[in-house]
Amino acid sequence: MTKPVSISKKPRKQHTPEFRNEALKLAERIGVAAAARELNLYESQLYAWRSKQQQQMSSSERESELAAENVRLKRQLAEQAEELAILQKAATYFAKRLNFSIFKLSPRSSFRNPGEQIDGSFRLNDDFYLLEAKWHQNRTPAADLHVFEGKLSTKAKWARGVFIRWMGFTDEGLTAFGKGKRVICVSGYDLYHSLSHGIALPDLLDAKLRHAAETGEPYAQFDRLYTLKGIISGTPK
Repeated sequence: MTKPVSISKKPRKQHTPEFRNEALKLAERIGVAAAARELNLYESQLYAWRSKQQQQMSSSERESELAAENVRLKRQLAEQAEELAILQKAATYFAKRLNFSIFKLSPRSSFRNPGEQIDGSFRLNDDFYLLEAKWHQNRTPAADLHVFEGKLSTKAKWARGVFIRWMGFTDEGLTAFGKGKRVICVSGYDLYHSLSHGIALPDLLDAKLRHAAETGEPYAQFDRLYTLKGIISGTPK
């Protein structure tokens, strides 16, 4: 290794962070070997300082990225919390209005059978329905629908089911669930628009039952229920 040329009389103890930074800037301009000679340093010192500086810069950049990510996550969590609060308020609003007794549907509140929980039951047009009502933030996947269908499979053949999910249902879930089931599905969108148009819950359920009977589909969004169009517009369709 080349011995340093005695150009600078500064002892090594004066190699402060400021000195090292200036030395690295000089090395960047004129090269490591020339800077080492001019500053009376070993080349290895400059390489070591450069390596340490790069590590510190990388660490600082990572800290900045982590700090920015933390800020983003906190903001996202705050937004989600706000959305959840709004969702819960809206769900409570509609849950209170989803009162089957008002429409004389002979409702029964939630009950338990051995090994299962049922959210309720009611009677519509002399047929009996089991109820599953979820007010969660996510849309319903196929697994939840299959579980409810499984509950129905252990009941009387004439029993049907109504699955209410405030956030609705995934397209993949409905496809995987299939047609020809004993379950009809109702979303918060359906409830909102039926209430907005003054459509009673029994009329909404009747329209969905007819759609299921004619197509085999467990779910049709409010806008696709053609039997309601006459009620909304005042003219038969």
